[in-house]
Amino acid sequence: MNLSKDLNENIFYRILNFTYWFLLTNIYFFLFTIPFWLVAQLFWDPANLFSWGLLLVSLLPVGPALTAAFSVMGKLHREKTISITKDYFTAVKENMRQALLPWTIQLLITSIVVADILFLTDHEIGSYITPLCYMILITNAISSLYLYPILSRLEVPLRGLFKLAFGYTLFNIKTTLVLISMVAVTGILVYIIPFISLFFIIGPFSYGVMWTMKNTIQELEKKLIV
Repeated sequence: MNLSKDLNENIFYRILNFTYWFLLTNIYFFLFTIPFWLVAQLFWDPANLFSWGLLLVSLLPVGPALTAAFSVMGKLHREKTISITKDYFTAVKENMRQALLPWTIQLLITSIVVADILFLTDHEIGSYITPLCYMILITNAISSLYLYPILSRLEVPLRGLFKLAFGYTLFNIKTTLVLISMVAVTGILVYIIPFISLFFIIGPFSYGVMWTMKNTIQELEKKLIV
């Protein structure tokens, strides 16, 4: 009886801890998205080139914030406990420079491809090139699900980081499909229950990605050590 009670209390305690960690991860991540929401609400004008530039600048803090979320959720998966505030902002500080550059490159790729799609809409050749543009967009987005989890755990040169991310995206099919499924489920949850999911979605999503990526990251750690 006592064993059963202790077990139930332990499970309840862990659920409370995980809920707390997920909630704070979401709140801290959201803080770094405030510039984007301000620009989107106050200054966004799709016909204004300056507005596009301002939007890109406002998105720059999101890369390090996302990397930090992967970092703390990866630590939670490995160690089963974290000091969420200290660990998150330490991860932001440690990953700021190395996450900002690849994130900026990916934002530029996205903006250029989106501009090409909009431009080609009114041209006959667009029906041939636009599908390729969408493939580039999708590959760029999926590769980020490898790039930032790897970056959150390992120090890899920029060129090697992109090679790893795109290589895993194209050739590690099973993991890629799992990651795509997680993105799809996350999107559905945000659509169905937007208010609640926005408070909790980043934490569980980052934890799920790091759990899915654990074998890949362990293999890379062994290769880098060797």
